[in-house]
Amino acid sequence: MAGAGESADTAVQDAEPHTGWCAPYALVTQARVRIRTGDEGAAELLERARNAAVAQGDRQAQRTVRSAQAELSVRDGRPKEALELLAAQVEPGTAYLAARARLGCGRPDEAAEPVCVERAGEGPAETEALTVHAVALAALGRERDAREGFDRAAALADALPYPAGARQAVRARDRALSPPQDSLTAVK
Repeated sequence: MAGAGESADTAVQDAEPHTGWCAPYALVTQARVRIRTGDEGAAELLERARNAAVAQGDRQAQRTVRSAQAELSVRDGRPKEALELLAAQVEPGTAYLAARARLGCGRPDEAAEPVCVERAGEGPAETEALTVHAVALAALGRERDAREGFDRAAALADALPYPAGARQAVRARDRALSPPQDSLTAVK
């Protein structure tokens, strides 16, 4: 992900002096790279993005920031906080985050609801949603359904032009179907 990190850093450097509409999005992108690589500083970037979005009155950017903050909360083991951030947000691309948070709160039955996958949105979010759904099914003891879900996630990820989703689906499958398991850890 070094290339993604460098691209995000450049986008922030280019956007910030102008404080234009793209600044919050560039900051969120940089934060998401840090979230996914485990690097420090994502929370600070998201706070800067939130401030820029609020100052601009850009509600779409504010929703984007909240979803990234929810992603960070899930990663850092604060699933209740993630659900609070997502409570007012029912849009494609965030359903899998809510499902991950529900898993972290010990509610795999809610995370396994099909709406998680139905509201996924585009390819990467759908891959995440299928993976989380399969983890939830595994947590409920539905191993055969979970394996089918992981296979669907991997097949979709393989069809995308980048490998990250496929690797995540395989790692999540291996964790979820290897006892004992923690359902929140399985989707990290």
